Formats: sequence, C-alpha cells, structure tokens
Amino acid sequence: SGMVRSVSSLRVARKKLRNDLECEKTRFKQVSKSALSKEKRIKAPADSEISKNSIIEQNNFQIETTKTEDDLKFLARLKAETEIEVNDAILKESEEAVLGMNKELHEVKEVMQDLAMLVKDQDEGVEQIHANVEGAHAKTSEAYEELKKAEKIQKEGGCCVS
Repeated sequence: SGMVRSVSSLRVARKKLRNDLECEKTRFKQVSKSALSKEKRIKAPADSEISKNSIIEQNNFQIETTKTEDDLKFLARLKAETEIEVNDAILKESEEAVLGMNKELHEVKEVMQDLAMLVKDQDEGVEQIHANVEGAHAKTSEAYEELKKAEKIQKEGGCCVS
C-alpha cells in the first residue's frame, strides 16, 4: 500500500512537473519573443536616419532658398537644433529599448532559474523514490527468505505457523 502510494505520488509529481515545465517554456517563449521584437526596433535606426535626413534636407532646402543673412543664420540654428532634437530622440528611444531588453533578459534569467529549481526538486524526489524502492526490494528479499525458512520448518514438522 505504501509502495502504491509512492508510485502514485511519483506520477502526480511528474505530471505537475511536466505542467510546470510547459508553463515555464511558454513564459520563456513569450519573454524571448518580446526581447527579439525590441532588439529589432533597436537595430532599425535606418528609419530614424531617414526621418532625420528628411528633416535636414527640408532645412537645407529652406536655407538654400533664403536670401537674407539673418534668415540664413536663423535657419542654420534651426537646422542644428533640429539635428540635436532628432539625435536626442534617437538616443532616448535606443536607451529605452536597451533597458527593456535588459529587463526581459532578467526575466529570462528568472525563468531559467525557476526551471533549474524545478529540475533540482524533481531530482531530489526521484532520488528519494529510488532509495525507497531499493529499501522495499531489500525488505521483500528478506521476507522471501524468511518465508522459505518457515516453509522448510513446517515441512519438517517442527513448527506450525498460523
């Protein structure tokens, strides 16, 4: 009865561990997918460069078509300020993406640690069950030998077991 409960509890524990493992795999895939998405956004500064170049070209066109010196100075200053704003926006966007990826990598690390803990817990349970099975085997072997002795004694008529 104790052996049946051990085997039954082992099955339940394995089923729970499989379910936990599947949940952790799903969580890992979600975090990885999100990290990949953010990484792609970081690697897409070309779009920002196009936007930046477009703004700069517009400013250049305005500078070329302006005749007065004051207008040229104003537009040059405006161009410099626009470049600074665009660069700041790109830097801020990149920084946010890197911070987001860092957070997601920490989540991946936590998932992996949880997975390692589950495996460790499962290993300890399996080791305990293995030790119990070996102990049960040894006791069963001892009982078998005792039964053989009792049968031999009974056949010789020495003692009657009731």
